[in-house]
Amino acid sequence: MIYRDLRSRGYVVREGFGFGTDLRVYERGDYPKKAAKYVVFALDEGIEKKLLELQKSVSEMARMGKEAIIAVIERRGEVIYYKVSKARF
Repeated sequence: MIYRDLRSRGYVVREGFGFGTDLRVYERGDYPKKAAKYVVFALDEGIEKKLLELQKSVSEMARMGKEAIIAVIERRGEVIYYKVSKARF
């Protein structure tokens, strides 16, 4: 569902790296010349995920120069995207 949604928006989507990620997403026109800009984590609405797991994945992606995105699949079948980054307080 997420793959189809991203493709309909014009992005090139490939399989993830590991690290608990699901998809690599390339900007329009960047594939295969440039590396993926985004890494997408898929979650179903109502499913819990430990914050520490998410933090480790986001840190790994930040070190690689990628932006982490969480794609939440709602019960109605819609996909909502959230950008995730490290914050220092």
